[in-house]
Amino acid sequence: QLKLADIDLPAERMEIFKNGMKIDEGYGEAVLGNPLAAVVWLARSLDEYGINLKKGEVVLAGSLTKAMDVDAGDVFEAHFENLGSVKVEF
Repeated sequence: QLKLADIDLPAERMEIFKNGMKIDEGYGEAVLGNPLAAVVWLARSLDEYGINLKKGEVVLAGSLTKAMDVDAGDVFEAHFENLGSVKVEF
């Protein structure tokens, strides 16, 4: 099983496809230099207000690519070099 410590998050490469066509790619370093740094920042910032992240909550660290237009029926797929893939249909 893959562990977080085994992944170089800033170097993690992702390709994004819209309706089967590659439209962009990016690296983890696009998220504050390291996606983990973004989550640490969030946790520390929330703590200043007495708010804590809870086990099981989903945290999105940020985007490796620019924002994209979405229309009904669009299918997006993101392929990560070491983390696998994710697909969503609108």
